[in-house]
Amino acid sequence: MKKAIGITMGDPKGIGPEIVAKAWRSMSEEERSQLLIYGDHAALSAAAELCSTAFDARRVVTTSSTSPPIQKVDDAEAARLAISAIDAAVADAESGRIAAIVTAPVNKMRMRSAVPNFFGHTEYLADAAGVKDAVMMFASPDYIAPGTGVALPKQLCVSLVTMHKAIRDVPSSVTTEKVLTSIRQTALALETHFACPDARIAVMALNPHAGEGGSLGDEEKSAIAPAIARALKEGINCIGPLPADSLFRKLSDFDYDAVIAMYHDQGILPVKLLFQSGSVNVTLGLPYIRTSPSHGTAEDLAWLGTADESGMTAAISLTRKLVGWQI
Repeated sequence: MKKAIGITMGDPKGIGPEIVAKAWRSMSEEERSQLLIYGDHAALSAAAELCSTAFDARRVVTTSSTSPPIQKVDDAEAARLAISAIDAAVADAESGRIAAIVTAPVNKMRMRSAVPNFFGHTEYLADAAGVKDAVMMFASPDYIAPGTGVALPKQLCVSLVTMHKAIRDVPSSVTTEKVLTSIRQTALALETHFACPDARIAVMALNPHAGEGGSLGDEEKSAIAPAIARALKEGINCIGPLPADSLFRKLSDFDYDAVIAMYHDQGILPVKLLFQSGSVNVTLGLPYIRTSPSHGTAEDLAWLGTADESGMTAAISLTRKLVGWQI
């Protein structure tokens, strides 16, 4: 029997509970039977009512039980409710009860009231698992860039060398080992989960014009190029450092399966422009599969019944494929 996929409700002051409920509403009974929903009883019940649906109690893991109205909880309580759902799902993933976790978004600043120095799901889950080389990767939902009509020749994945880092801290964080780790993890993920052996990987430069021979920065020579050279010796098909501003210039004949970006916005900006909320965040290097929508808590839309669940449904759909539920 295949293991279930866990879904955490996210921040109750955001759209997480609603998009989980809407994704549930859109599924068949067979699809629902593959899931376990983790979260606060009041939050999930209110979200289900808002979306005119009902969760199957057998598929819900209640991690807390607050008193309605859930929308009025303070920041500290909201953080506590969100982290309790995450921790319960992590415990079940570590015990083997579930094969994967799909996380609804949380507010990173609010989460710090419950977990000091919380930078994001990726870092939190990696720390819980004792993993030092987790990598954040974004996978395109399909071969068409929504709203553009541009057909990509293959699915596109973009991985990050640094994740939630202040820009001032990025250059010192771009080391040969970190770049090499991102290349290795991405190549392994594409071969293992995306049926893409010998993936062709483009590695972005950090500085404008790839450093302009060192006049605009030397990270390309000191860190990025050595990582590429080592990856090539290991048999990984990669190229770079390539100027970031021209890499996505001609998508119709884009010749790469994956891109390695040096920092958060360098990689995520083109992903969000191309795929909007349809791209899926995948954490590489954990002992289980973890995905999430590529958007945030959207608190201006919370509890209005208007949140778009397409990012959540895309994450669940990709997770099914990654764990072998659906090929």
